[in-house]
Amino acid sequence: MIIFVTIMRRLLLAILSGFLLAFSWPAIGFLPIIFIGFIPLLILENEISLSSEKRKGLKIFLHS
Repeated sequence: MIIFVTIMRRLLLAILSGFLLAFSWPAIGFLPIIFIGFIPLLILENEISLSSEKRKGLKIFLHS
């Protein structure tokens, strides 16, 4: 159950970051949101890098 929660949390952080970055695009929305859009990706990167999993770089790449 904990593995499922961890995977869902990581996916939600990646999706949230994607939406924030998409809505901050200059032609569509409000440009300063682009700086907030990177925060979920940085949280995700920190969470993966502190874990004891293998292939950390690949997991960070696939989530971004």
